[in-house]
Amino acid sequence: MEISEAFLNKVATFYTKTEGVANAFGEKSFTLTEVADEVKVALQVADEELEFGLQGNTYVVKDILYLNYRSDISPGDLVTIDSLQYLIVSIEDESGQGTHLKMYITKA
Repeated sequence: MEISEAFLNKVATFYTKTEGVANAFGEKSFTLTEVADEVKVALQVADEELEFGLQGNTYVVKDILYLNYRSDISPGDLVTIDSLQYLIVSIEDESGQGTHLKMYITKA
């Protein structure tokens, strides 16, 4: 079952991050491409700090994002909510039925 619109009290924009080539110092540039805009979400603070690994890094997660199911968002993408940008560290199909997603996010 999808999440009721009444609980989705925030609006988010999702971006995918594409890395460019490294410069002479080994620094990589990147570009952000908007994947989805005006997506209704619910943002909650986690009861405890959780650790997740992503792309060789360990992240401490304190925030959880809920939204109705989408297939165009992946771990490593970025999301902007209330002018704050977050990294999507992990995504779960919480119901197992493809109705809604639970995303573990950390401030980028």
